[in-house]
Amino acid sequence: KRSALKFDSLKNFEWSPKDNVIAVWTTEKDNNPARLVLVEIPSRRELASRSRTQCEAEMHWQSEGDFLCLQVTKLSKTKKRLATNLEIFRIREKSIPVDIVTIEDVVKGFFWESKGSRFAVITSDEQGIKPKLLIFSLGKEKAEAVAGFDLPSNSFNRVIWAPEGQYFVVASVASASGATSSGDLLFAGLTANNNLEILHKDEHYMLTNVQWDPSSRYVITAVTQPMQNDSYKYSMEAGYALWTFQGRNLHRQQKE
Repeated sequence: KRSALKFDSLKNFEWSPKDNVIAVWTTEKDNNPARLVLVEIPSRRELASRSRTQCEAEMHWQSEGDFLCLQVTKLSKTKKRLATNLEIFRIREKSIPVDIVTIEDVVKGFFWESKGSRFAVITSDEQGIKPKLLIFSLGKEKAEAVAGFDLPSNSFNRVIWAPEGQYFVVASVASASGATSSGDLLFAGLTANNNLEILHKDEHYMLTNVQWDPSSRYVITAVTQPMQNDSYKYSMEAGYALWTFQGRNLHRQQKE
């Protein structure tokens, strides 16, 4: 008979997208530090663990389960957010080595390249301005910054990579809290040797959804109206637009 896996102060857990491995994050309590534990199922063997104090953290699996990022933001005694460490676990390598990338600015979002070994980070300064997009690549020895640029607007909050990687859309998407979006869009690409190409800038006002097609050739952006009663603000803009991966608009359709 199998008993339950028990973790004190469990905050979150996430399955690997490809393997029978669970990443578990438990929070700090009393004299026990916060911990990340990688557990193999069904053996329950502990593959790796890390302990941290005075921090908050998020976990991000890469699509193939090759890497896990533990995004750790240090907190001061007054709970003010300090620098963020991106701890990259190389799951396929012996003893699961960890790369650490330190980001001094505020991290607004972390986004793995689909099927790849690169990732994008959106940052801003403490005042919430001076937004940047930073891109890193995991080499054989370490993670290295390979590209970056100042974003033209502070509204950008998502990077949506194509299913086959290389191309991506940086977008201002309406938040779950109900804040509307300016709908700013940047279509971009990153070549195999890490040259960044900004292909097109556009917008889709009050944008709520961005989705790639499986071939990575087309993108759909949409304004959808939630079913809650207080969501009529979206009804006037409801509709969708189709784009090529380079940002050329193919079709727009309003839906009243």
